[in-house]
Amino acid sequence: MDGRDGDAEAGGDDGGSGRAGGVEDAATEVDGERGGHGRSYPVNPGWLRCKNQPVANLYAQMIAWVQANKQFSDAAKAEFASVADGWLAAYAHANSCTIITEEKFIHNIRKRVPIPNVCDEFDIPYTDTFDMLRSLGCQFTS
Repeated sequence: MDGRDGDAEAGGDDGGSGRAGGVEDAATEVDGERGGHGRSYPVNPGWLRCKNQPVANLYAQMIAWVQANKQFSDAAKAEFASVADGWLAAYAHANSCTIITEEKFIHNIRKRVPIPNVCDEFDIPYTDTFDMLRSLGCQFTS
């Protein structure tokens, strides 16, 4: 990354622990509040340290929501914490962007956390590729 405010950079001051700021702490705290055993869910080692505080705060809220949601399996929670979907959603929310995804909202899904489910919970606009192309007035000709 180029170091501009709002960019994320690999690594950070994690002392080699592989923790992403306070996100893992937030997941452990939420689990403890639910009466769990203070489990924490893996965060991708050397993941991202976000310089944009609104994005980081939204990401922490999303992680907390996923971890507290009994609908999602532990494997789904761990996967969400280790992929970029939450960061993408947090960035989109903080910057009034629309997410383009081919995923669909699935009300009772347990095995993963679809981006549209996060978008609906946090009021983030999303659409699919074809709707985006239509709204942009794109036409394909031969």
